[in-house]
Amino acid sequence: MHRVNNSNTKNLSQSGNVLEGFMAMNQLIPVNDGTRSFSQQSSEAYDLPMPISSSNTETTINITHPGHDVSQINDSFLTVTEQLTIQIPQMSATAYPVGNVTDTPTFFFGFKSSNQIIRQLKVYHEGRPTKYVSQESAREGFAYSNLKSATEKRGKKGVHTIYENIAVASPEVCGVYIPATAFKNGSFSTTVTLKLLIPLSDLLPLQSFSLYPANLIGQLALRVLFDNSTMVWCQVPPQEYLNNYNYMNNVVQTLNADFVAAPGDDRFFHQIGDSGFVIDY
Repeated sequence: MHRVNNSNTKNLSQSGNVLEGFMAMNQLIPVNDGTRSFSQQSSEAYDLPMPISSSNTETTINITHPGHDVSQINDSFLTVTEQLTIQIPQMSATAYPVGNVTDTPTFFFGFKSSNQIIRQLKVYHEGRPTKYVSQESAREGFAYSNLKSATEKRGKKGVHTIYENIAVASPEVCGVYIPATAFKNGSFSTTVTLKLLIPLSDLLPLQSFSLYPANLIGQLALRVLFDNSTMVWCQVPPQEYLNNYNYMNNVVQTLNADFVAAPGDDRFFHQIGDSGFVIDY
């Protein structure tokens, strides 16, 4: 059978001629009936009910969609929404009056890059596991993101965090800002919602993927294990945070004099669970 590669015939099954099959694959993307179209599709993890309540539970996520003949892997991403309870047991019960932003530390909690939330990664093809299995996806994510320049990471809300953005309390981070007053309760804890975007091209096995003809090669899925142990935290410089607060609320407030005179905070990220120096008095 002579195969004409346009939108009317490209979904027909192969006749068994291997050479013809590869030629059809080669022509699928550049040749069609002249129509150019683009659509977005989404799917949830399909093997477990959402939300996942345990960080030690694997889940499978489709990264191609049956509605797409050709998937743009390099423009696709995973969306992860987490409910996190964060505790600072050393928090003083009498410090930081509620509603006062002029002498209240504000903290950042999140990830330096969203791909570091995945601890374990397996690639599935047509529902079957491939030979790619990584037990060190967080390390791979750190190594890959560390090679990116700060310029590439700017403006990537939910994807990357650089300290220069933290220093000016920018919303373009992969995490949340929490004032110390949020921990003023009996358990010294607070629950927040954290939203991450993980570009598929930030994952090691998919970094070289671009246009993927799923209807010829088959559907892909990822089986992942999430882990929050790669989270980081730091204190936002008080003056910069107050400048941002004043701008957003159209007010003019100044830092408490004792707060200004306090020793400086650590100007770098700490691993979650590690201690750090916080401006207090």
